[in-house]
Amino acid sequence: MRDSIITIGIEQKDAEHLTQTICNDSDYFLTRDRGIIRYRDQIEIKFPPIKIRTPPELIAELKARKIL
Repeated sequence: MRDSIITIGIEQKDAEHLTQTICNDSDYFLTRDRGIIRYRDQIEIKFPPIKIRTPPELIAELKARKIL
């Protein structure tokens, strides 16, 4: 999985963090890293149900769903 994420264009350390998050069945990966955000659509398509969000995006999403 890590190697597959690297081929998308993500750096190795970031790919390792994403792999851990995906393997732990997390719903969200929270980041401010533009390198990851740039490829989030590809990652989310390839590894559902993971959602990659910035902190403000997650807050807005949770508020829209009336969770916050």
